[in-house]
Amino acid sequence: MAKARLLASALVLTPPLLLALPAGAQAATVPSSAAVRTVVVAQAPSASPVETAAVKKLKLTGQKQQTSVWCGPASVRAVISTWGRHLPSQKTLAGWMKTNKNGTGSDKLPEGLNRALSPRLDERYQNFHPNNAGFVWNVVVDNVGKRHHGVIARVLVGAKPWGPHSRDKAGHFMVIFGYNTSGKKLIWWDPANNTVHTASLTASWNAIKTGNRYLTAQPHT
Repeated sequence: MAKARLLASALVLTPPLLLALPAGAQAATVPSSAAVRTVVVAQAPSASPVETAAVKKLKLTGQKQQTSVWCGPASVRAVISTWGRHLPSQKTLAGWMKTNKNGTGSDKLPEGLNRALSPRLDERYQNFHPNNAGFVWNVVVDNVGKRHHGVIARVLVGAKPWGPHSRDKAGHFMVIFGYNTSGKKLIWWDPANNTVHTASLTASWNAIKTGNRYLTAQPHT
């Protein structure tokens, strides 16, 4: 009996094992299994949550523009492809949007999209004139990330978001169909040569700003 009392006393008096943690650190809850290792997660109290890198990229059917001035019809066709709908020919779209030897007017792009997609549209396409990079980002995240449809942007041939650059000031339409939250990058499709490029939001905004600030998209919420 005395032996049992001594053992119980020893158990009571033995202090629990404590882990020394840095100030503000949090210890993960660990099951009482010997096979599970104790994990300590150190986090400063003032630290903001770490953003997980996320790439959103739509399925897009690209077709190189069939004439030197059909970047508008080619871009509209590519956006329609993100809807999974029947794709009109570039020639048909050029006729709808009154594309001529000088190209397609920026105000005609919504007409081509709305005619091809109606009546399935909840919100009809329209032109926006962003005044900062944040506006561009919000429109892209809303249209691409939430609605799952592409956005058309107007730039200059010689001032695309990637190099090399030139002095060519002809207008050029391209499609934004993806983004990467890590570092805020946009994913572009270029109808001039049916290629895909990734550019920073800053470079993308500079190109859009130089191209007279045109985005053709559905209204962002």
